[in-house]
Amino acid sequence: MEKELKRNQSILRQSGAAVIIFEIWNIIKFGAYSIHNPASIQKYADQLMSGNNITSDVATVLTVSIMTVVILIDFILRIFIGRNAMAASKDKKNYSAYIFVAIILFIISVYSVGYEFFPIYKNIETFDYLLMLVIDLSAMFVLLELIVASFKIKHIKRKMTE
Repeated sequence: MEKELKRNQSILRQSGAAVIIFEIWNIIKFGAYSIHNPASIQKYADQLMSGNNITSDVATVLTVSIMTVVILIDFILRIFIGRNAMAASKDKKNYSAYIFVAIILFIISVYSVGYEFFPIYKNIETFDYLLMLVIDLSAMFVLLELIVASFKIKHIKRKMTE
């Protein structure tokens, strides 16, 4: 039982670090996407302009601002998950709210990957999209592994105290 606990604590620590690393990748991806594909940002800005009385420049700034705020919130949540998971793996903290946040982000990630990569009308022809798909699926797997390891650790500790 002790060996199983140590193994899951190791998985939790590694998964926590991986969540942070994948978030750094997410920020780099957003920056590269914004710089190298301004037409897609403009597409979202045009959608924002339709039906509203705002200029193209204001819509573009507003679109980039909204995207930046969403990335910042995601960054804060993933840092929260990663740091708390690593602390929990060392028995430094027993703050389990990070598990709830991880579950919510996992659900959002499943929806996001499905929405972004698997619509019927979209042909994924480029290597870039496939690479992003593999990385995003890996990030989802890491979140799932973190959640499972957290629950296993709680279960093992409960059995050890009985």
